[in-house]
Amino acid sequence: MTLRIRLLRPRWLTVALVLWAAVWLTLPAPADGAPLPPVPSSPGSPVDGAAVEAGILREALAAQGLSAGDIEVVLARLTPAERTELAQRAAELGVGGDPSLILIIGIVLLVAILLYLPMAGRMQGWW
Repeated sequence: MTLRIRLLRPRWLTVALVLWAAVWLTLPAPADGAPLPPVPSSPGSPVDGAAVEAGILREALAAQGLSAGDIEVVLARLTPAERTELAQRAAELGVGGDPSLILIIGIVLLVAILLYLPMAGRMQGWW
């Protein structure tokens, strides 16, 4: 038997590749868990800044679908420093995942299928 047939006939290689890809896709990227660097506070009077920050936070949280009561609970839980930082990073409050992940998973599945078919002997000479 040729080396190619001896290596590709067993399904261990296909299973190993698929399992490796599945584990690799589920691991978080190193930047996902990294803490965000502190943002310097903006100059201005604290009273005016607090009112503006509260307004920005209310708008951002309402855009996320929170009710007025829930917004007040969230704002009451935050310290002034947390409110300041959250108001400065209001654009980062987006919810949801990365839509490109679905495309990546589809491509990986397509490649896995295209690699598996010749290995299983179901399709010969397609490349």
